[in-house]
Amino acid sequence: MTTTTANSLAKWIGLAVGVSLAAVAVLSWRIPASEATLGADVRLVAAEPGELEISSDGPVASGRALLPGRGAATGELAVRNITGRPARVALKALPSNDELDDAIRLELRSGRRVLLSGELGELREWSGTRLELDPAERATLDVRLWLPRGTDEDFEGRMTDVTLDFRVRPEERAR
Repeated sequence: MTTTTANSLAKWIGLAVGVSLAAVAVLSWRIPASEATLGADVRLVAAEPGELEISSDGPVASGRALLPGRGAATGELAVRNITGRPARVALKALPSNDELDDAIRLELRSGRRVLLSGELGELREWSGTRLELDPAERATLDVRLWLPRGTDEDFEGRMTDVTLDFRVRPEERAR
């Protein structure tokens, strides 16, 4: 065998070994397939009106990979009337998109009183139930967002940011 033939053969063998090692590496680094369902992501933030002091600097509630009937995004928000008069506060939820309007439910309570409740798509209008606050009075709002059991809407891999908006109407007379 000549030196040229031996060099060519060595190059081909080296190439075959290199390609084989590369193929084994790529196949071993693969992410394995999964049967798991991809959940929904939701985040709720509060828009601070001038008449209320809001306790949150970041998201009030945040949930990742929510699945129907399993898990919820929960949070707590303290609000305080900083006007010199009693105030009636209406609320609404403004999702950043409509992808989860019929899937995610939101409930907002002050103690036992439900101020806002329903699917995201239903909560874009001002609430009929008002939060009533005297001057300097503070209230704690409990927030919960979830996918109800049996949800068959298209939620997999979807995400939305929800802004909780406040409309404050100071009253002329004391309650």
